[in-house]
Amino acid sequence: MLNKLKTELSNHPASLPPLFFTEMWERFSYYGMRSILLLYIYFSIIQGGLGLPQVTAASIVSIYGSLIFISSLLGGYLSDRVLNPYKTVLFGGLMIMAGHIVLAIPGGLESLFLSLFLIILGTGLLKPNIATMIGLSYKNNEKKKDIGYTLFILAINIGAFIAPIIVGYVGQTYSFHLGFSFAAIGMFFGLLIYYVSKHKMPTESFKTNNPLKDYEKKKLLKNTTIALIITAIAIVLLDFCKLLTIENIILLIAIIIILIPIYFFRKTLKSKELNLEEKSKVKSLIPLFLSYVLMIVVYGQIPTTLTIFATEHINLAWIPVSWIQALDPMFALFVLPFLALLWKKLENNPPSTPLKFSIGLFFSGASFLILIIPISINGLNTLLSPFWLIASLFILVIGYALIYPIGVSVTSKLAPNKIRAQMMGIWLIGDSVGEAIVSQTVKVYPNNELLYFGIWGIIIVIGGIILFLMRHKVSKLMSGVI
Repeated sequence: MLNKLKTELSNHPASLPPLFFTEMWERFSYYGMRSILLLYIYFSIIQGGLGLPQVTAASIVSIYGSLIFISSLLGGYLSDRVLNPYKTVLFGGLMIMAGHIVLAIPGGLESLFLSLFLIILGTGLLKPNIATMIGLSYKNNEKKKDIGYTLFILAINIGAFIAPIIVGYVGQTYSFHLGFSFAAIGMFFGLLIYYVSKHKMPTESFKTNNPLKDYEKKKLLKNTTIALIITAIAIVLLDFCKLLTIENIILLIAIIIILIPIYFFRKTLKSKELNLEEKSKVKSLIPLFLSYVLMIVVYGQIPTTLTIFATEHINLAWIPVSWIQALDPMFALFVLPFLALLWKKLENNPPSTPLKFSIGLFFSGASFLILIIPISINGLNTLLSPFWLIASLFILVIGYALIYPIGVSVTSKLAPNKIRAQMMGIWLIGDSVGEAIVSQTVKVYPNNELLYFGIWGIIIVIGGIILFLMRHKVSKLMSGVI
């Protein structure tokens, strides 16, 4: 398998292998830390954790995942207007490593929130721009772009598969902080590969796409100042009203996150800098974006409700619960290469993106619906067979593979050149919106597992049906992009 991967990478631009391995190690650090984050927050102090309530811990993990991707807007903006893709990725990686180092040092809630802040900002800088650099690498070879992005997602899943096994085992067996230190080491390797391969990166990754003009810099400073003042006032008011709790802060952040893409799409479609064809392409991204959000609503619950479900209701025997998070990337390592070969075979007559997305939603919804079968038959008073969780995650991975890599690829094709990185950032915000929704719905999960999985599964399947019926209309808006 490694030889086949090496051969396939050699058939692509020289920048793909270092970007592939940089992303692999960055995802190792992210998923390694995530595999034990929920446990660290709600395990008792005696067990080496922080001792917060389980539901609060799940909300924190969900909103953390949400903010990880909302920060992509900042990363896209800085890349387009201030720095360039290469520098933005480098600075982002350094911040991520610093965040993991903070977690590796024993501390309380203050250390937790500081580390999450650093990792959120760092990932926001790195994530959209490394994806953009993949797109720039295929500027003169659009036909191979989908395959390139699928290989890129393969890198993510290799890192995500290895991480819970190593970091999860070390964290649960020895110390959570020792586990977090392994995540920091993973990011170091990613940065090292990226830095020494600078000469292989596409030329355009060193250019600022649309530098800020002087009057724009003043406007940005003014708006940033206003935003900070409003935030400070909101915090003071919440504190005065005795409402400054973790739960209320998470709720406020979730509302803001859900409103951001609405504002961005509205502003973009009214922009005078874009022509009618560019606006049509942006408009076509809206139903695809909403479909991505629905998929993330399920996928984003792997480290929260599905981990809790596994802990309380699945017979795991001697397997650490953190290893559950290695299953979906493991399945992806089989599903993604298969799809890459399928898209290559169908290169001359490929299925449309809306069709792929609608099928992906069917699988995503089915992954939750399958869990209601054993709950209905056996109840929750006895431990269930791991088969049900394994089957659920495998079905979910198929849905993920049909939506995520294709979504990143089609966004790079549809995005207007002037807002290329910002549009990639907005696409990744779909993850933020999905997890922001989960940060609130997870509160009703305890003791309502059957209803919870059933309602979400039905909603997502209905979303797939609606997109399937709209597929020709959406394809027309895409103006020839498949």
